[in-house]
Amino acid sequence: MAGSENAGDVAVSTDGHRLVYSQGTIDWDIWRLDLRQGPATGDAQTRFITSTKDDANPQFSPDGERVAFTSVRSGHSEIWVVDGQGRHPLRLTYFGKEGDAAAPRWSPDGKAIAFNLAPENPDNVDIYVISASGGPARRVTTSPAVDGHPSWSRDGRWIYFASNRNSSRQVWKVPSSGEKAGSARQVTRGGGFAAIESPDRRHVYFTRKLSWFDRQNSLWRIPVEGGDEEVVVEGYRSSVGSWDLTAEGLYFVDQESSSSGMSWVVRFQGFDRRHATEVARLRYPPFLDGPAISVSPDGRWMLSTQSQGESDLMLVEPFR
Repeated sequence: MAGSENAGDVAVSTDGHRLVYSQGTIDWDIWRLDLRQGPATGDAQTRFITSTKDDANPQFSPDGERVAFTSVRSGHSEIWVVDGQGRHPLRLTYFGKEGDAAAPRWSPDGKAIAFNLAPENPDNVDIYVISASGGPARRVTTSPAVDGHPSWSRDGRWIYFASNRNSSRQVWKVPSSGEKAGSARQVTRGGGFAAIESPDRRHVYFTRKLSWFDRQNSLWRIPVEGGDEEVVVEGYRSSVGSWDLTAEGLYFVDQESSSSGMSWVVRFQGFDRRHATEVARLRYPPFLDGPAISVSPDGRWMLSTQSQGESDLMLVEPFR
């Protein structure tokens, strides 16, 4: 029936002339958490970017004064930017029906943003770069594969990304100026996704899935110049993009079972520690596609996309 999207729990009256069903809606907004208030869920979390459409993938600029994010408020998934207080939204991309733009990442100097674009053919996703003030976007990767989850090297010369161009999902990197024949370099060998180079430029941190079925992941690292791959965080339940790297250590979202149901916990593991500590609990379920969280450069704020779901009872009368 027209207008019955997201319908469920259907019931028909005994006379067969009336039908009732529930219709659910989910709104994704970007929330800001004050990490200095400890693992609280009350006033420590407030809406930061909100609309009646889905807003996701928040990323602080290197100076913390701007935030890039993905939104479908224009009718299609595009890259947007707001100021450090979540105001004055500026739309950067205008792909429309040409494809969905997502997973934005700032360049180290804050002048450009890398993102991935998924056209109508989902088997060929590429990395693009656009000026942080807007303008035409340029294509960076050229392989007929799925290239996603971009991030920049600290010197801005390279862009890391996940790719299945050699049949298995690995971390690769290409010159930020654009891929040319033979310029792409494979970084990982044992599998890898969303990668971030450490602030000291010594290691590349990345995720590796332990189980596709229940979202089991682990965080690994490898020397920038290549070498042995070393596990850092093992066995947390979330998506490949639900983590961030700061000068002090790793923040990641983990799923935890409790007597009241499932909850989402933000944990922090410093570079000098072997165990993670809880720093916050998300109020609502998080968005788990692309970069899911972002920590401000001063370490005070964390942005996270969270969902609020609700449903209405819909009556169809007469029903035949």
